[in-house]
Amino acid sequence: MNQASKSKNQLRVQAFMLRMRSDMQGCALSPSIPAPETRVLRAKLLLEETLETIEAMGIQLDLPDAFTALKIKDIEFKPVLPVNIVEVADGLCDVDVVKDGAAEAFGISLQPLLSIVHDDNDKKFLPGHKFVNGKLIKPPDHKGCTAEIGRELLRQGCEVADVKDNPAFQEELKPAKWS
Repeated sequence: MNQASKSKNQLRVQAFMLRMRSDMQGCALSPSIPAPETRVLRAKLLLEETLETIEAMGIQLDLPDAFTALKIKDIEFKPVLPVNIVEVADGLCDVDVVKDGAAEAFGISLQPLLSIVHDDNDKKFLPGHKFVNGKLIKPPDHKGCTAEIGRELLRQGCEVADVKDNPAFQEELKPAKWS
């Protein structure tokens, strides 16, 4: 993976993970799928830090009594707890660190992907956008950035079949024909 395309923070997280010398804290060299126990660890770390940050924001989450696959629409967010701005700041940083750790475990250099996603988010302001409950909803003809993300993962050396074998991700990687 190209170290130059990683943010300073992602490089610091990578160094931390390498110092741990743990199979579950491994850093992949290119985009790939880590072992199940590594994926479970990464999911738990992301959820733990996110839940701690939400609580610091003064938000209580009420979950349904029974669910098989939890969806955001099933959760009730209640602003009834005290807010701790120091813990909010700490939590946001912790979420960023565990996010970069997950990127390292999956061998993904995030910096070029973040540029793609930010550019795509800017396109949501084209005619046809609307706001629903404070969220910007993309116009109906918005194509999204999945193909561009797939192509970037290929540039980073991804060998995962659903990326490598997807023709939509191959289009711009073919050499241009000169006439």
